[in-house]
Amino acid sequence: MPSDRDIEHYRRTYAHDYGFESTMVKYRHRLVLERMQASKPRTVLEVGCGAELLYQKYHKSLGSVSAWVIVEPSKVFAKVAGAAGLPNVTVINRAFEAVESEIHDAIGEGTIDFISEIFADCVIA
Repeated sequence: MPSDRDIEHYRRTYAHDYGFESTMVKYRHRLVLERMQASKPRTVLEVGCGAELLYQKYHKSLGSVSAWVIVEPSKVFAKVAGAAGLPNVTVINRAFEAVESEIHDAIGEGTIDFISEIFADCVIA
């Protein structure tokens, strides 16, 4: 599991060199939103939200969901996600490997319809 120091180093590097990364985020978000529009998920698990929130874009163009769970290890990015004021969001500020019960608590007895991860996005049928 990554240490807090590793996560902070990643966050500083990400924020410092955001020029090209912002272009990558734009295209990643566009691809994911296209997939989400096609699948119309009710529950979403987002692993690593970064500085620009996918759910803000989803909510603006496609509406709300029953549950959107963000697992974000960076305290700074988790704080941004929590302060966004989006409906039905749970932000878990820990590493993904350590949050199974918290994810279950956030979605209740339902299932996750869509998983978005920083490098790969997939629809769970």
